[in-house]
Amino acid sequence: MRLIKAIAPVVIALSCSNPVFAGTTYKVAAEITESGKQIASPTVVVKSGAPAVLKISGDNGYEFAVEVLPAEKGTIDVTAQVRTSKGEFSTKLNGNVDTPMTVSTGDIGLKITVNPHEG
Repeated sequence: MRLIKAIAPVVIALSCSNPVFAGTTYKVAAEITESGKQIASPTVVVKSGAPAVLKISGDNGYEFAVEVLPAEKGTIDVTAQVRTSKGEFSTKLNGNVDTPMTVSTGDIGLKITVNPHEG
């Protein structure tokens, strides 16, 4: 138990100095397609390292989950999951801010653009 008490302040100090935990926020704009036709264009603001999930119900419903982390050399790592009536997939992408990243599998496509968000 003493070890945990001694380590806790160090972990908190490291977390506060790490940009992943320092409150960096990103604006994520996505386009979700089915069979080449856009079905949704969600936009969310997320904190670095904190996943966001959007669930829209109904006949044209979908689920979109995303998490953004800063990576090496100024790039970002994006983890995303998409679920539509045509199926679902998960992906991990690495790219630059303000540069669209596109992935598709089967009938489902996803284009994500991430920008820093202030506010």
